[in-house]
Amino acid sequence: MSRLIDKGSKNDMRLVEYYNDMNDEQKTEFYEQAMIPQYQSRGVY
Repeated sequence: MSRLIDKGSKNDMRLVEYYNDMNDEQKTEFYEQAMIPQYQSRGVY
């Protein structure tokens, strides 16, 4: 997860904006480390 934080200051971004700014590898790592039930969609609404 440290690679996600090292990218720069994201303090002023909403989580959805932060997530959408990630590349696919970072999104996968974020999703795997997040406390999201497996049945939950990964789509952002």
